[in-house]
Amino acid sequence: MEELVGLRRSLHKHPEIAFHELETRAIIKAFVTERAGLFEPFYDGQCGLVFVKRCKDKPKKTVAFRAEMDGLPVKDEKKTDYASLNPGYCHSCGHDAHMAMLLSAMEKINDAELENELVCIFQAGEEVFGGAKYLMEKISNLSIDYLFGMHITPDMKAGSFSIAAGEMMASSYTAEVQLNLACSHVGQGADRLEIFNLLYEAANQFNNDTQLMKIPHIRDNGYYNVNASEITLCINIRSFLEKDWKSEIIKLVKRISDKAALNNATFKEISYYPILINTESATRKATEIIGKCGGNLVEAPRSYSSDDFAFYRNRIKETAYFFIGCYLGPEHQCHTASFDLDESCLAHGEGVIVELFNSTF
Repeated sequence: MEELVGLRRSLHKHPEIAFHELETRAIIKAFVTERAGLFEPFYDGQCGLVFVKRCKDKPKKTVAFRAEMDGLPVKDEKKTDYASLNPGYCHSCGHDAHMAMLLSAMEKINDAELENELVCIFQAGEEVFGGAKYLMEKISNLSIDYLFGMHITPDMKAGSFSIAAGEMMASSYTAEVQLNLACSHVGQGADRLEIFNLLYEAANQFNNDTQLMKIPHIRDNGYYNVNASEITLCINIRSFLEKDWKSEIIKLVKRISDKAALNNATFKEISYYPILINTESATRKATEIIGKCGGNLVEAPRSYSSDDFAFYRNRIKETAYFFIGCYLGPEHQCHTASFDLDESCLAHGEGVIVELFNSTF
């Protein structure tokens, strides 16, 4: 357990944003070389790292597990000796824990003779930019039968897991819209609060039980005494419906332009993640293994979180994604500057991965 915690903390110190996971890559490769040398490198590129453990005989199944590599551009404000060494960046989503659990599981089964071929996926760029969509193409000839993934959650205590078959997590659509207005003196032009008020009203009309729109980020070119002529909105839509979300955003902009003095607007699509759907067979297997490992299992409610793990279902028949509890305290929430976790969850996650790899399908 001490080595597993140390590995997680080493990764936690070196958070890097999507597709720039250089130090993270070095830590993973060094660990596999030293501790899990029977896992052969299969892919080493911008999309991540993939290792394969072959069988002596013909494998019964090819079983894979994915861990994400990237951190977030969030300042780490923890006062710990394993806080981020990269100013302005933090592993505030727990991807360091996912990597540590998978690496430790690889070490545990490195010398075991198994009936399944194993594939260990360390994927770059999960946050926002959909690294799975690109890595999927790199591993298509591995003929993976089952793929599993998991994510820590501060909504449950360590030792608890949640999973459900079918739709588990919403789709995510991210776009930027630049609103272009007439530049003006602050004492003469229209108040830009008018636009923000219209946006707030439009979001409230849009949001319901199946779709949710948020504007998490706004930037402009205004000054203390100059009304902005360019306002750029980052718009994110989460939904359990499949719609043409670009058209929905264009409708939103038109509604604003009808009431505010817009010159024009430009649109830029950033990313789209599909609805994450767990298949029946993979979910049953994960549920069985979690129970075997003594996990406290609860059914996962549908969540407005999203994950690019959803892309793998386009190429792999059986996929399942589950949550593992890591609650440390109410102040340690995901995507925040104070995020941290109960590190006892690491042994629970590692144990489930080992048993999945050892399992008969």
